[in-house]
Amino acid sequence: LDVGGIGWFTDLTVPDPYYILPVAASGTFLLQTLFQDTSMSASKEQTQMMQYAGIGMSVLFLPLMATTGSITVLYFAATNTIGVTQAALLRAKPFRRLMGLPIPPGPDSAKELERAKPPQIKVVQYFRAPPPRISTHKGQNSATSEASPRTRSR
Repeated sequence: LDVGGIGWFTDLTVPDPYYILPVAASGTFLLQTLFQDTSMSASKEQTQMMQYAGIGMSVLFLPLMATTGSITVLYFAATNTIGVTQAALLRAKPFRRLMGLPIPPGPDSAKELERAKPPQIKVVQYFRAPPPRISTHKGQNSATSEASPRTRSR
């Protein structure tokens, strides 16, 4: 790792002296936060809070990445770049058509919003037995009075 660097970072065990890799890693993390899919979030407030948290984390990552070895920062920058590229491709309608992927409905029409709602699930209790019926015959429980003659005859 001491001699395996590329370009300006020749030693992968020390931090980048020009801060190019930390800025690239933080910038690609910020882009990945902005490209993330928000269709599964519960509310607009939750989506906004998640994006603010991602923006704050990308700012906090900059000094952390500036003191980390170049190999780790290069790894983060590369994986974030792959994530940003994937998100950008999956958002592009021509790419989705080319790959045969369904195009998600836009939130413009009410019909599309109705189709986007999750289906209602009915819960059925299969393993819960109904409570036993207690009927009295001459002041006794019928279940015990019927069970006792059978067990005696056997």
